[in-house]
Amino acid sequence: MVIWFYLDGHNNPGFSGLNGIVAILGVSETSKERDLIFDYMAIDAGKIPRYVLEDAELVKQLPLFFRTAKGKKPTKEELITLAEILRTAWFV
Repeated sequence: MVIWFYLDGHNNPGFSGLNGIVAILGVSETSKERDLIFDYMAIDAGKIPRYVLEDAELVKQLPLFFRTAKGKKPTKEELITLAEILRTAWFV
């Protein structure tokens, strides 16, 4: 119950919502953990993270992602293409 008091901003208006959770957990605003928390929350809310939607190559791979999530196996070529996109996007 106490955590909701903080998250609703009653105790500190600067710590409401998801930012409040991150602050209470002591996660740095510039950390990868914070980015993951926000990604997971967006996905859980049924939203695709903005950085994915802004990357045309990743958007092209969304059908593959959703088919895989539904249990349909991707082809070898689709996996190779996705791996190459992810490799170049994250390790530049």
